[in-house]
Amino acid sequence: MPKEGEIVSAVSIPREGGGGWTEKGSASCFKLISGSAKTAISAAAKHGCTDHAEMRALSCVTATQLGNVRLDQNAFPCEKCHAALLELSASCTISIEVTANKGEYNRCHRISGLTVEEVPVTILYQAGHASYNGTRDDHRIHA
Repeated sequence: MPKEGEIVSAVSIPREGGGGWTEKGSASCFKLISGSAKTAISAAAKHGCTDHAEMRALSCVTATQLGNVRLDQNAFPCEKCHAALLELSASCTISIEVTANKGEYNRCHRISGLTVEEVPVTILYQAGHASYNGTRDDHRIHA
């Protein structure tokens, strides 16, 4: 059970035959809550965030499954994870459903220079760029 205020991320892959997502694991920055580690995320190691919730959760999918994943988490990715996700998205699509702002990392994410503060918000990482509810962040601005 996660601690109060703890950032938790759950990773899912598309359900075979369509119709939703299948959860493969969940994690906090302290441990895997469910699922098991299947792959190392080299971009996370490069950016110093291998022990963050979303990176631990992403380790629960295989390299093949990483092609299209969805994360549901109660925080925005931090600046380090944002950079790692941008790098990862050069070869895959990662959608993050941010349901709360537990880590208060929202200042790392901006749309046309405006800070994203409202939740829920969907962040789509694809082709090395991020978009927020359909608005692309071409500047890759970090806090």
